[in-house]
Amino acid sequence: MITKREAAIISAYTNYLLGEFSDMHEYIEEIMGRPIYTHEMVIKATVDEIQEKSKDDFINLKVEVEEVLIDWEEAEEHFYFIKGMYEEIPEGKLALIMFIEPTARRYEAGERTKELYEDMMSAE
Repeated sequence: MITKREAAIISAYTNYLLGEFSDMHEYIEEIMGRPIYTHEMVIKATVDEIQEKSKDDFINLKVEVEEVLIDWEEAEEHFYFIKGMYEEIPEGKLALIMFIEPTARRYEAGERTKELYEDMMSAE
């Protein structure tokens, strides 16, 4: 999660709006030291100046990266064990059709996302 100010900094530096326009506009006026009219925000010289003046704030943003350790071998072993159990019982047909087979197709197609990992590990 980022703050409104961080979103404003990113928006000013990249020229892509992230968050509320009013927050970005306020930040731009602060770094420019004067009122900025919206029509000025499309003038290349102004855009370049905004980027230059927001560069230090942008570079100094502290971003927390969530470290997720994923053991695909463990996920595959667990998931295919559960899949095998469902294949052996007639009552497992619905689970196979609705969850197991679509999840297996994602894995076999090469998807390697946190969401897929969690889906595979949550199979019971």
